[in-house]
Amino acid sequence: MKGAVFVFFILINLPLSAKEDEDYFKKIDSLTSSINQARKSEDLEKEIELLYERFQLNTRTLNHNQSYVWGLELENLKDQHKNLEIVKKIKQPFFSRMGWLFNTFSEYETSIEYYQKSVAIAEKEGNLEAKYKDLGAIAFTRFLLGDQEKALHQLDNLMQEVLALGNENLKAEINYRYYTVWVESEPEKALGFARESLNTSNPRDLSHRLTTVGNCFTKLGELDSALFYTYKGLELAKENLFYTQESNALILLVSIYSQLGDFQKAFENFQIYHMLENDARSFRSGLKLMAINQEILEEKLLLQESLAEEKLRNQRVLLWIFVFVTWVLGLTLYLLYKKILLINQQKKRIEEEKIRAEQSEQYVEQFLINLSHEIRTPMHAISGMVNALLRNPESSFKEEYMEAMRISSDNLLILINDILDLAKIESGKMQLIPDQFKPVQVAMGVVNLLKFKASEKGLTLGVDVAEDFPEKMVADPSRLSQVLINLVGNAIKFTDSGKIQLIMSKAGENARFEVQDTGIGIPEENRDLIFKSFEQLGKENSKKYEGTGLGLSISKKLIELQGGTIWVESEPGKGSRFIFELPIHSEQVSLSDPEINLPLDLKSLGEKLKGIRILLVDDDEFNMMVVQDDLNFFIPEVSILVAKSGEEALQLFEKNDFDLVLMDIQMPGMGGIAAAKKMRELEQQGKTGKRTPIIALTANIVQSEINRFMASGMEDYIPKPYKVEEILGIISHYIK
Repeated sequence: MKGAVFVFFILINLPLSAKEDEDYFKKIDSLTSSINQARKSEDLEKEIELLYERFQLNTRTLNHNQSYVWGLELENLKDQHKNLEIVKKIKQPFFSRMGWLFNTFSEYETSIEYYQKSVAIAEKEGNLEAKYKDLGAIAFTRFLLGDQEKALHQLDNLMQEVLALGNENLKAEINYRYYTVWVESEPEKALGFARESLNTSNPRDLSHRLTTVGNCFTKLGELDSALFYTYKGLELAKENLFYTQESNALILLVSIYSQLGDFQKAFENFQIYHMLENDARSFRSGLKLMAINQEILEEKLLLQESLAEEKLRNQRVLLWIFVFVTWVLGLTLYLLYKKILLINQQKKRIEEEKIRAEQSEQYVEQFLINLSHEIRTPMHAISGMVNALLRNPESSFKEEYMEAMRISSDNLLILINDILDLAKIESGKMQLIPDQFKPVQVAMGVVNLLKFKASEKGLTLGVDVAEDFPEKMVADPSRLSQVLINLVGNAIKFTDSGKIQLIMSKAGENARFEVQDTGIGIPEENRDLIFKSFEQLGKENSKKYEGTGLGLSISKKLIELQGGTIWVESEPGKGSRFIFELPIHSEQVSLSDPEINLPLDLKSLGEKLKGIRILLVDDDEFNMMVVQDDLNFFIPEVSILVAKSGEEALQLFEKNDFDLVLMDIQMPGMGGIAAAKKMRELEQQGKTGKRTPIIALTANIVQSEINRFMASGMEDYIPKPYKVEEILGIISHYIK
């Protein structure tokens, strides 16, 4: 078409097309969720990998500001953790992409700096594709800075290097860069380079470059050739679902047909383009196309003199106005839809959070009710029986009272341990100690422990072990025992008559444990709830059956931490079957004695400690009385000096020779940790004859606190309240 001027420029990195954009928000949401999950689990490698994937995905959109923010976030994290393998892996492509991003902001100097970083890494790694691609990008950026001579000189050097390498793909890449430099000023020269750039094995690049050849022919006015190459690029894009390249080819066809005067085909191609680019970026392209064609129609107005040509021009103007209005309306509706969708999502999240908050409040309230009951009940028994004994020391019920107080104190300790276990599990700090052991022996220990409790209710407690059940397995035996005690104890609690059976069998590569009872059963709607913290079958049952509702929750999490699963089968009124499986694992990880659970002969153990000298440090007189009474009873001729503060303990430690120190932690003035450090300093100064074992005697058994004890110079710790076998066992271990 005479006098028509058409300028067409194809960006090297184009934004997402409409089809590609369809899943963009879903992918970004999914990646963001995975990033948060990685942060929560403190998986730094995974977090950086996902941040990079999200950054790469977003750079294919027009939201360059968001890409810039995410890029800086990723670069900061990368610089802090330079030695991570994932950082080394993404470094080069990340620098390359940042170079491109700053290019889009017209920050050309910064763009070149990033490209140069990418080239240095690619050269070190021997990645020729990345090296020469970014060197070509640097040359083109220098051209954008206005230094065409330097850009061409750099491209000439690159061409000599890739020719020496004999790499056709790299040669095609450099020819494409020549094209970008010459396309606007000398399209005929650019055409030669565009044709040479077609010799590539990358179908996406080939589709794009076929369209660039068509662009050159368009600028030269050779519209038949332009159609030929553009259609070839379009067909290749369609075959491979390259939507961005397809959009480029279609918009070029609109221009070509407009110049040929075939407005029908121009409009048909624009309609297809319209369908592909149904978003904000298409709106901008539509405005550009409308402006271009407006220019064409204005030129046509100058050339047309007949009434028929004038009428045609007016019809075209109206058509484009209609297209523009349609786009504006479509974009407005789309934005409104997205806004409404976002508001609905936010409302849904708020409602979910509200429900969770209400449930949490109910759980806490129920827990406090149960906890109050579970603490007050044994405390009431202890307090009442102590008062009764004080009133009548010679009471005929003295032994029964003492036994009841012992059971009540044991129940309090179990409750405290349950709460501590739950806190460790919820914070991810529960430490398992896998060991090779005999599971049947652990199970029999549990049965022997609970059979008297079952017989008190007239229940039969039996064990059934399958022939193929493994003799040994690797897991945490103490936690297995804890789970079995919970399950069998619950079965006894909720069964008034009949029997309870512990069945052990093999299920594939797993050891299966099944606890059957003939108790009250569990309604189907409550079977999932019972494994949640603080949950029981209902308020009426929580009054009838004691407990905080923590046992099953802790058991489930202990099983899952060891790679197992637990579930329940039940029929109300007929009983329940709690089943869990653990991986057997055949490898031996420890040489521990399988007979570790045999009861100790405390008297003979005490005889071995005869005449030892102990420094007992504690500010609580009652605790001191208990320790002194236990040690005096079991250890003949034991010598115990007591100190009520860290300062007093240091004085005694410096003047006397002790075999062992039992150290409380929290005391007025100088605490146990500070005192232990001072004692070690005295030993190092030669003011004592030997290193004396220091054992923490404390009610604080959180792992972080235990680590502090050990760091201060203590050898071990004994938890309060302790069992006699615990304190005697620890003392005998450190006094040979």
